[in-house]
Order: sequence, then C-alpha cells, then structure tokens
Amino acid sequence: MRDVRSANPADLEQLADLLDHQDGGTGVVAELQRLFVRASDLGARDLLRPLDPLQSWASETAADLRTRACLLRGWTTAGDIYGVYEDASVPLGAAYYGLRGLLAWRPGSPLSAPLGMGPTYLAHYGSTGRVPSRWAARRATFGVNQQTARLLGGDNRLARRIYRAGALGNMRNAQQVSLLRLGSFQYSTARTAGAHRLASFVSALSETSRVAGFIRGAGIVGSAYSVLSGTAGLLARGSPEEAFAQDASGYMTEVTSVAFQSALTAALLAPNPFTVGATVGMGVAHGIAVVWNERERLTDPQTYARVGEAAWSVVTDPVTAVTVAGEAVVGAAEDAALSVLDAVEDLL
Repeated sequence: MRDVRSANPADLEQLADLLDHQDGGTGVVAELQRLFVRASDLGARDLLRPLDPLQSWASETAADLRTRACLLRGWTTAGDIYGVYEDASVPLGAAYYGLRGLLAWRPGSPLSAPLGMGPTYLAHYGSTGRVPSRWAARRATFGVNQQTARLLGGDNRLARRIYRAGALGNMRNAQQVSLLRLGSFQYSTARTAGAHRLASFVSALSETSRVAGFIRGAGIVGSAYSVLSGTAGLLARGSPEEAFAQDASGYMTEVTSVAFQSALTAALLAPNPFTVGATVGMGVAHGIAVVWNERERLTDPQTYARVGEAAWSVVTDPVTAVTVAGEAVVGAAEDAALSVLDAVEDLL
C-alpha cells in the first residue's frame, strides 16, 4: 500500500518554530543573528555575507508555514462542521418531507415517499412534457428531456396502467406507488401467463424499477446498504451495555442511524402513514443524536476562531491560499488515483 500524503498543522507550526522562534528563543534566524554578531565582534562579518539570504529565507519560510498551518486547520475545522451539517441534514430533511406529507394526508389518499418534490416534478414532466410554474419545478427539470426525466423520477403512465390493471389503490404519481405491491402484482401476472419464476422476477423487477426511477431506486439501495453496514458496526462493538458505557452519544448515533435507515428503506419501498411516520420519528432522533455527539466541537469558540483565522489568511495572503488549495486538490487527485491502482493491484 502506498503512503498517502498528508499535512499536520501542528507539525508545520513546529517546523516554523525551528526556523524562526517567535518567542525569542532558538531557531535558525536567531542562531544566524548570534553568529553574525560574533563575526562582527571579530571583524569577520564580511566572510558570512553569503549566509544573509539564508536568514531572510528562514523568516519568509516560517511565515509561509504558519499561514499554511492556519489555512489547513481552519479548512479542516470548516470541513468537520460541514460534515456534521451533512450528516444531520439527511435525516432531518427526510423527516421534514415526511411530516409535510403526513400533515396533508387524508385516510384513503396516497402518500409520497419522503424524497422531496424533485422526483415528483421529474415524473410529471416525463409523462406530460409540461413543467409546473413553480420555481422549484423549473429548477428540478432544467436541462432535462422527457426520457431522462422518466428515468430519474419514475414513469407515471406505467404506474397508472399497472395500478388500474391490478386495482391496487389510489395514486397520482410514481412516487406514491407501493413498489412491493406493484412488484408482487407484476410477478403474479407473469406467472399466471406461464412465465418461469426467474423470468417473472426479472420482468417484475424491470417494471418496478421503471416506475420507481433512478433517484428513488438509488435511495433504496443506499439506505439498505447503510442498514447492513450500520448493523455490522453495532455488532462489532460487542455488548450494547459496554458500548453504551464507553461512548454513550456515539453509540446512540449509530443506533438511531440504523433505525432511521431501516424506516427510510421501508418508506421508499412502500410509503404509508406507518413507514413515513417511522421515518419522521427516527429522522428527528438521528439528527439530534448527530448534533449532540458533536456538541463539544460545535460549542467550542476555538472551532469558529480557527475558521475565522483561515478566512482572514485568505484575505491577507490570497496567493498562498490559492497555492495551498491547488496543492490539496492535486494531492487528493493523486491519492484517489493511487487508491484505484492499489485496488487493481489487489485484484490482480
């Protein structure tokens, strides 16, 4: 396995101190200055003139290293804060859309999967060719043709045709379809027509995938994978009592994550008041758990001070900021390429 390049801000600051110790102690600059003073006392200062550039280089390099350390620490901290936002926004967003659907729901009416209105707008445009006047709908369908819209948001016409044929209930768009009920009906229909089990399953899966659309299908696969990986992580922790005693907030974050992803998987497969309601409850619980688990970092004034210092460094030294950002992008690309090569080597 190849080494992955990384930079530690503390290491950069320590290196800067070795070059130019700001508290007046040791350092290359200070030692050179002492050497120059002794040489002057001995009348040999001219002999050390070639070392003058070294002193200025050490001072400039030390300042550059401290700027880079400030930028890296601030950007890392900002990235951590954004990571908390990203981890909390997914469950809270699903809870919001699910709650909005529940508040508008009436007994006997269909309920949409908690994915927001984007897939619904795409499915409507893919079936009718008309874009609703809402700005959000125009944004969701911008630059997308009808075929791509159906691929992403689902096929409303196919969903209506199957629902009517099987008397499966009410629905207005593909995002309100129970994929389990639709898939089961398609499988039974194919079997009744004389198809083998495998052919019937493939046919049902194909039709169900077309109705669901790529966005909803990817959500099902992603949430199901999260359930499996999260459950494996919980099992690896061992005894729940011991895991909770060692890291209560971290353990509850993992538990609520598995619960939320399980509820979300069920709601995406078969949206109804029970599955969507569970998604709302578990989404709120997991979002709160994520924020609570990071409470020390989020309430620490130093967290925002580091971000502010980095922002100020960008303003006062934009050249270094752009250089560091460019090096980070190049380094990340190289690391990604090396990871792919390592994976290929492992396979071979």
